[in-house]
Amino acid sequence: QNVLEALASSKDFRVACNRIPKSMQKLWVNALQSAIFNDVLEQRIVDGTWNTPLIGDLVCKHGARGRTFEATTEEIDSVEFQSRVDSVEISPTGPMWGKKMREPAGDVFDKEMTVLKSFGLTQLQFATTKQYGTGARRPLRVPVDNTEVTEGGDERGSFVLAQFELPAGSYATTLIESLLNA
Repeated sequence: QNVLEALASSKDFRVACNRIPKSMQKLWVNALQSAIFNDVLEQRIVDGTWNTPLIGDLVCKHGARGRTFEATTEEIDSVEFQSRVDSVEISPTGPMWGKKMREPAGDVFDKEMTVLKSFGLTQLQFATTKQYGTGARRPLRVPVDNTEVTEGGDERGSFVLAQFELPAGSYATTLIESLLNA
């Protein structure tokens, strides 16, 4: 770790980094943000809380352009809140680390920090990457709309056709992989 810190603070390293095109630097930061988000999501899947807001979670309303609110005990205990969770109107969020990312509270924050530290990173390091990734919260789950599954056949044989709609930024391959591994 100390060798990496020394390298990162060296003039030659900074000169070399500045020769990397800005678009590639942005891609790298975005890929790192996604990898950390995916690890947080994986932890939430393992502990069974990926689709359940916890106290201190930042919860988003799908389609509300990144606006979040903190889940409190009162909300989590309310029938209306649980109904909104069950209908996938609202969902817990995970971190896309950056200077402007809103932090959750309590145990949720501690778990996210543990994942960040597992990458050998700190919050301060993301504060310096604002031109590449300002930070945000992303839902840990997304609604899947207009689903239809049909069987068919053609000259190549039998097949299953799955049709659905996902929000922008979601990956159909991830959904299909999840369905096949369920």
